[in-house]
Amino acid sequence: MTREGSVNLRSAEQVSASEPARRGRTETGLKGRFYAPKTPATSSKDLALDFIDSIESTWKGHEPFALWLVKKLKPKTIVDLGFDRGLSTVAFAYKNKGHVFGVDWFEEGGYSEKCFALDRAFANIANAIRFNYAKNIHLIIGPFSHVSRGWNRKIDLLHIDWAHTYKSVKTHYDNWSSFLTKDGVVLIHDVTSHPDEVGKFFREIKKPKFLFPAAAGLGVVCANQKLLDEIREGWSRVSKMKIETFG
Repeated sequence: MTREGSVNLRSAEQVSASEPARRGRTETGLKGRFYAPKTPATSSKDLALDFIDSIESTWKGHEPFALWLVKKLKPKTIVDLGFDRGLSTVAFAYKNKGHVFGVDWFEEGGYSEKCFALDRAFANIANAIRFNYAKNIHLIIGPFSHVSRGWNRKIDLLHIDWAHTYKSVKTHYDNWSSFLTKDGVVLIHDVTSHPDEVGKFFREIKKPKFLFPAAAGLGVVCANQKLLDEIREGWSRVSKMKIETFG
């Protein structure tokens, strides 16, 4: 873990995941430390989807939608708040020409649990890049609010996870949604697993939205009603996942 305020970011091709990024260039404004593995010149992507499916996570079940959504939106910048063991981050990065920023502070659990989660995340993301299943992944370890204060990029797709209280999910949403593009999409996980906390906040959002109630619940929010309808209808044509809509 880095001390609050430290900055050290490098591209995915420049540093091994097993080594803290100590010698690279810095980018003013992003607080935290970035780790990523070295990418070979040639690698096979044949097993990419099997690899993504092998990553254990409470987020499992939403990766097919994430892969489809990235293909549709072609986002230049994705911010993944709470990347846990790396499943969502890798899924967002697969066949994505844009950049995926995974931000986490591993606030929950004891020291050993945090270390285990951090190690698993780095191992999974390292392997994803090493075998060229994904690229352009940037990991930032630091307090979410602290990182948001130095953020200076427009966001096309924002994913909020591991915010299990009303206060935390609202804080993440308020701090980060201002960076969304006019057609930016927000995904909020744990809507149904924490109905009186995350679910309560999701229901209060006034923008167009719908919900996948399965797999702890993934809410989808977009200010552009037409685009949201296209996402919902397009996904419904290729998947039988239950969707809840809001009038």
